[in-house]
This record gives sequence, C-alpha cells and structure tokens, in this order.
Amino acid sequence: MFLLIDGFWASGKSILKSLLDGHPKLKVSPGQEAVFSAFARNKKLLKKLSYKDLSIIRKILSDSYYYDLERYHLNNHSTVDWKFYVKLNFYQFETYWTKKISELKNWNAIKIIEIIHTSLIKNFYNITYYEANKSLKVFMEDNNFESHFFYLKNFKDSKLILISRDFGDVIASMINRKKNNNIYHTDKFDEINNFNYLIYKKFLGFKNENNKIIAKTLKKKFPGRVYICDFDKLIFNTEDEMRKICKFLKIKFNKILLKNTHFGKLTKRNDKKQILGKKIFEKKKHLSSAQIKLLNIIENKEEQITLVSYISFIILKCKYLIYKIFTNVNNRIKRL
Repeated sequence: MFLLIDGFWASGKSILKSLLDGHPKLKVSPGQEAVFSAFARNKKLLKKLSYKDLSIIRKILSDSYYYDLERYHLNNHSTVDWKFYVKLNFYQFETYWTKKISELKNWNAIKIIEIIHTSLIKNFYNITYYEANKSLKVFMEDNNFESHFFYLKNFKDSKLILISRDFGDVIASMINRKKNNNIYHTDKFDEINNFNYLIYKKFLGFKNENNKIIAKTLKKKFPGRVYICDFDKLIFNTEDEMRKICKFLKIKFNKILLKNTHFGKLTKRNDKKQILGKKIFEKKKHLSSAQIKLLNIIENKEEQITLVSYISFIILKCKYLIYKIFTNVNNRIKRL
C-alpha cells in the first residue's frame, strides 16, 4: 500500500512527511522521488516497455528526482539534506530492483513502479521484500496534481494527502528560498525568488487554482482515498490534524507524530515553525498590500478590491489565457 504526499511548492509537504516519519506502522522514503508522476507524464514510453529494455525505464526515471537518491549513498554526510545519518546503498538498491524487474515475464508500468518503490523501502529499512511490500509506504511528489488520476486509478489500495496552504504564504516562502550548494536542482532558487517572475511570468496563482479544482475532483472521484490537509491546522493544531490523518490512514495515533523526525531520528528542533531550520514565511511580512490584493483576487477571496489591483488581474488573466492557448497548440503539434 502506498501513501503519496503532494501539494504546491512550499506548501508544507516535507513538514507532514517529517511528522509521519517516526510512526512504527509507516515506512517513509528518505527522499523525494516523484517517480509516480514521471511514469504518468511519459505515456508514450510506457508503450515501449514491452521491449524489456532498461534504458526506457531509466529515461522515465531521469524525468523525476529518482537519481537524487544517489546522494544518500554510503552515508555521505556532506551531500545529505539536514545532515542526518542515512544508510542507503544506492547501487545495491538499484541492482536489486533491476534484477527483480528483469525476472518479470511481462513488463508493465504498474508492476515496475511497485518494484522500484518497494525495493527502496526494503533496502533503506533493511527488511525483507515481503515486509516492505506489506508495509504502508510513504513517498512525496512535487506539485504534480495531474498525475494523481493515474496514481489512484492504477494503485487501488493507495491513498493521497494533498497539502493546502494560503497561496500568499506559499509565495512568501518561495521568494525566500535559498540555494543549497549540495543539491543541484536548488540552483534555480536564485533566479526565481521574486514576486513578478512567479506571478507574471510563471502564472503560479492560476496554476494553484487549477490544483484546487483537481483536488476537489480527486476527492469526489476517489472517496475515502484523498485527504486535504490544511497547513495552518497542521502547524498550529497539530494533534487534532494528525489524529484525523491517522483515522484516514487507519493507523493508531502515536505521540511521535507530534515531533519532527527524519530517518527515524528526532530533529534537533521540534518547533514546527522552525522545522529543518527553515522559517515559516508569512505574506504580511514579505509581500506588499498591492501584491496581496492581487493574489486575493486570483483566489476569489472577498476583500475590498482597488481599481489598480483589478486592472492588474485582468491583464494577468489575459496573458495567462494566451499562454494556455499557445501551450495547448504546441502540445498538439508535438503529439502529431
């Protein structure tokens, strides 16, 4: 059984993951792989799996964070997030799952995904494949809401938790993100940490609204398998929220769920507002009133709207619609 955690960037996925990490009934992955979504995005390649060629699987995995797991190899503390003791022999893990897949009579995406994820848990926790397979395994995605239809449809016993956070606070957190010299995909943080780029160039406000629509659709389409976790409740009313999550997962509440753990060890900081050494950034402290008003209009929040904010919204909405039309046409051309 799988549990997938997802949410918009800077929505608090890693916070929930760290709270779940210590529960004895859960086996939590050491990284953020986003492998489920990589398979969902590469449907054309899935048709080629019948050739039983590992290079096809590797091409799909290269579209995820799978190879980031290599950083945990041989307990290399200089490249491990949060400087925690991690024991994952990446090459042993990779050899194991490739051998197991090569023994399959017929290759299909679902079985391959199951083997990769179960093998990761087996090797990380040093347990048998059977034990790993029977465990409730926790993995984390990276703002890939469209892929969850594929995930929930094909993995019948799976569950999904989506983190919901005030979008202004999300943007405030994103513009305060710092590059980590040990993680190559954080290089872009130095380029994107400004409001105009995120809102006027990347249209993240509208993408966030699309995510909300997808989340509601998923919850309706897959009843009992999708839980929407409110970030503020998770931080400021942790016990109540974690009890609800336990009920959703059908596991017994444990006090360890109130503490931040990583790789089975307590973090030095157990103040969730300072989790992993990161501050929780709030929009009121980092965004101007005009910026907040614009985000409120995008989110359809009832608030006094200024003419300037409304005009900015109309212009931005038109740019977004043009962007969507261009993107759709471009995608259709690629499919031909």
